[in-house]
Amino acid sequence: PTVTPVSVHPGHMVTSLASNGGSIIFGLLGYDATVNVINKEDFTLSDKMIQSRDFPASISALDYNDTVIVTCAYESVNGAVLNHAVYIWWANKKSLASKISPHSEMIRSVKLTDKYVLTASNDKTIAVTDITNPSRPKLLHRLSDHLDYLSCIDCDNRHMVSVSVDNVLKVWTLKNLKCLFSFQTVFSCLKRKDI
Repeated sequence: PTVTPVSVHPGHMVTSLASNGGSIIFGLLGYDATVNVINKEDFTLSDKMIQSRDFPASISALDYNDTVIVTCAYESVNGAVLNHAVYIWWANKKSLASKISPHSEMIRSVKLTDKYVLTASNDKTIAVTDITNPSRPKLLHRLSDHLDYLSCIDCDNRHMVSVSVDNVLKVWTLKNLKCLFSFQTVFSCLKRKDI
């Protein structure tokens, strides 16, 4: 097969990836924080969104569904301070619906449900944000049961699974945001299977 680079700019690097339906969406680290949308049918670039033009800037996590694309970034503010932001984009228009900053440190993972954006961060918390109206997201809860940086999260519409760098895995119910199980794992990376 022919190998085609996803970016021809020196220094660009893919930092996050999601594949759903007919698209592959990936984020880049480089001179700006760019989100590219590739059509799975013919592997052409169908859309490009530049989240930030400040350097350094990187897309640290992303997820999407039929309604929204959610991207997380750390970006330079005035060349010094890093801002950890969540961008919520309209999927059909590829335009920004809103921007929030639910964490004080790098966001490592993001997942979407029918009504929530779930973000996991180095600040040892999981932010649960209601996006029933993507233009007006509401931070509902901050789960702070983990004692170390969050590695990743995954979910369906009923449960969420989280794991931290100290290898503690937790299973949560999304109905009332309570931890159902917590146990020590051998590995800190995970992928959800049916619970």
